Amino acid sequence: MCSQACSDSSSGLTNSSIQVSSSTGGYVATHIYGWTEFDIDRDSKALTVTTYGIDSYTFADPQADSTDVVSREPEVWQRLRVEPVIGFSSAGNCGVGQGGS
Repeated sequence: MCSQACSDSSSGLTNSSIQVSSSTGGYVATHIYGWTEFDIDRDSKALTVTTYGIDSYTFADPQADSTDVVSREPEVWQRLRVEPVIGFSSAGNCGVGQGGS
């Protein structure tokens, strides 16, 4: 079972067995300065991917108002969770990258 992202064949998740859900933002975080944290839950083995960041800025922005740029607080731009596929064999085909019609 896939989330809404699976309906978009460009995500590579169409018709796959990968269970992914987004709770914040989309599946791509762009136009920010940030970093990404990867966390695997010890019990469920689910992977949570969280991207934090601040709005992007140009070279001229801090020149004009350095306080504005320096005072920006990082926030969560994207968070998604991927559930493990228990019993999956790497020799099998999970459908990633095959797209859909």
